Amino acid sequence: MKTINWHYSREREAEYYLHLFDIGITNSISFFAKHRYGKTAFLCNDIAPLARKKGYDIIYCQIEEDSSNPAKALVTIIEEAITRQSLLGKLSAFLIMRKADLSASSAAGDAIDKLSNQLHKLSMRKRRTLFLFDEITYLSNHFESSLTATLRTALDQHANMLCAIYASASHTNLAQLFHDIKSPLYHSTQQYNLPDMDTDFLRFMCAKYRRVTGGTILIADAEQVLKQIGLSPDHFMRIIDKMISDKHLTIVDACHQYLATDTSQ
Repeated sequence: MKTINWHYSREREAEYYLHLFDIGITNSISFFAKHRYGKTAFLCNDIAPLARKKGYDIIYCQIEEDSSNPAKALVTIIEEAITRQSLLGKLSAFLIMRKADLSASSAAGDAIDKLSNQLHKLSMRKRRTLFLFDEITYLSNHFESSLTATLRTALDQHANMLCAIYASASHTNLAQLFHDIKSPLYHSTQQYNLPDMDTDFLRFMCAKYRRVTGGTILIADAEQVLKQIGLSPDHFMRIIDKMISDKHLTIVDACHQYLATDTSQ
């Protein structure tokens, strides 16, 4: 049996954001999405594939917030991306999905110099480069640092070749990075909220559930549950998982069980 893809595509939203880059109105945007709201899935499964089709090289960045040297971590990500894309020759659109959780030992100043050089090299490539910064805690922790200053300089100087999307589940982090006058990234992006899941999402999920189990979920019940869990697609999927495990559960019953046992709500 072919594996069922449960990812609900938000290609319309992805198309809108990338269109802003395509027409040159901006090369940097940020968006807010609550925790467990599908932020990473949106970046990796919607933004990245569509951007690749449009001719972008993708560098996905997720760095642990307690990294002792986030600049070095970012340097490592870019080095891997350039190396792997060079090995592929003409297939330079290969999607780079790399998470860095390292604590670097080299001096921060050396890492900043390397980062600046790497960003310049990327700006000289034939294809535009899109950075996907997934959760920006490590940047907001260093919001007055040479790291953010280097990013801002490169994005301003090479706006036609370097683009960035910053995503966060924290309004505080977004405000510190982009609305604090002391931050080099001050007023450098247009900010958006990832739209709420709608009835189309529920129809998609209910159809997948029916395909797997043969059972039916009423859209009205699904809407009630989605509101009860704060419109979170992640929580909704976990509730569906309960129903698949126990086919006697209705979605309302599964929601009650989930809310009673899930301590991360």
